[in-house]
Amino acid sequence: MNKKLWYAHPDEAWMNGLPVGSGRLAAMVRNAEKKDVLSLNHEWLWRGKNRQRENITCANHLAEIRRLLQQEDFFRATALANAWLGGLGGISGLPGRVDAYQPAADLTLELPGTVGFERRELDISEGLVTACRRVLSSEGSEAILTSQFIAHAQDQRIYLHCHCPAAFEGFIVLSRTEDAELRSVQHLTSRRLSFSGSFPEGMTYVVQVDLDLDGQTEVCDEGIAFHDTRELLLSVQVTTSVMPDLPAASRQQFSYTCRDWPERLAIHRRFFSSVMNRMDIELDQEENPLPTDERIAALRAGASDETLLILAAHYGRYLLVASSMGSDLPANLQGKWNDAIKPPWECDYHFDINLQMNYWAAEATGLSECSEALFRYVLRMSEHGRKAARDLYGCRGVWLPIQTDAWGRATPESYGWSVWIGAAPWIAQHFWWHYLYHGDLDFLAGKAYPFLRDVALFYEDYCTYDEAGVVQIMPSQSPENRFAGTGHFPVSIGISSAMDVQLAYDALGYAIKAAGILGTDEEAVLRWQQLRDHLPPFAIGQDGRLLEWEKDRVEVEPGHRHLSHLY
Repeated sequence: MNKKLWYAHPDEAWMNGLPVGSGRLAAMVRNAEKKDVLSLNHEWLWRGKNRQRENITCANHLAEIRRLLQQEDFFRATALANAWLGGLGGISGLPGRVDAYQPAADLTLELPGTVGFERRELDISEGLVTACRRVLSSEGSEAILTSQFIAHAQDQRIYLHCHCPAAFEGFIVLSRTEDAELRSVQHLTSRRLSFSGSFPEGMTYVVQVDLDLDGQTEVCDEGIAFHDTRELLLSVQVTTSVMPDLPAASRQQFSYTCRDWPERLAIHRRFFSSVMNRMDIELDQEENPLPTDERIAALRAGASDETLLILAAHYGRYLLVASSMGSDLPANLQGKWNDAIKPPWECDYHFDINLQMNYWAAEATGLSECSEALFRYVLRMSEHGRKAARDLYGCRGVWLPIQTDAWGRATPESYGWSVWIGAAPWIAQHFWWHYLYHGDLDFLAGKAYPFLRDVALFYEDYCTYDEAGVVQIMPSQSPENRFAGTGHFPVSIGISSAMDVQLAYDALGYAIKAAGILGTDEEAVLRWQQLRDHLPPFAIGQDGRLLEWEKDRVEVEPGHRHLSHLY
């Protein structure tokens, strides 16, 4: 199958760009008619102002919240739970403390000699974006100018390479979206563009673009002009004050030239294809030869195109590799691609499905290395998560928030949504899956089980037995739905929502099985098994539905897009 997204027209819109990524670095490639724009990102480029935020100690309010829940005074219980356990941001009227993921800069290559646009494509099996244009030579004839873009995992650079049989000219600019809070400095030489930025009380970073070509250059006020050129290579590096991850020597001098391009491209292709080709899906069906956007439009209109669905599946794997393979941080809400200084939901980490959903395909489709960034991130956060469990709920074990950022602080920041204990047990599923797929006892003993054990310990302290001897989880919520009687809050606080019970059942099971495999914590396993055996059974409504909460309740928004009880 031809694993390419391709388009017969140019497009300058960021949302219609073609993404490349090395895990740590990322770029959205936009191919307009007469220019290429790379919107650049680095996984550690966040504003950084609130990276040491802390919780208040409020576990003493838990008993009162539970008393109100037992009395079915859900409005007051929800209000009190949010007041103490729900965080400072959002509808409380105070600014949230979750950092926003930031764009680094835009690298623009202007090609004024273009007389026609041929096509642009992303080869997802090789991680290669290619754009072709017609340019007018000095002799008056037309020639094809080919631009190629890769994010090189081994070099940790983003490359832009242009080649044309006829001489062409252009202009290179490095800029960033206007931002009143960013202090920035630009520096230009005949072979380099650099951009330095710093946020008050936060991060600093540097974008460096090195240039090699067979023509001439001229430094102008805003960029570098070039002419009489048949081959051009731009090499992009981004470093941050948190992760100055490139040796000083490589930042000081440009290591590669146009002569090295074939070798750099070959290394990149071999690596990317070796990862992407671990899995395939085959159908005995001819592939539709139309451009990707036309195929999508036809599918929406009712046409059948099963090979397009396979292409979409491979594209999802591609995005996971490009945003996670060899990275230090896992993929965020937008992978690693963002062009906005105020992105939707801060372009952060959401533990109430989004972060998990990013990694659902990792083990099952042969991309288990991508999960390593997720595990590092969660384990790094766990130290603060153990403190949060004590401060917020008076429990041992670990508690993780519904929303956080690169700094991995376990603080509730989404007032109205944050009173939820399901984040840690849900992400525990990925630790267990990784063990199931690989049988790696070192991973189980050193990384997975310590986290699974912490999740089980939290349940030990958090769960309560009711008068009938049934284990209840409260406060409990069903992200992100609500029932009548809880006021203006966006999520209802209740008792033993179906999802919370399912999460507890699974997570306790992971800990029990892992401890058995490792031959440890026999007494704790008996307690965890006791809890698991006494969780509430699924509740079935009068109309035969699996209930989202512990009994029939009137939904404020029937048909809500979240179906959390089907976890």
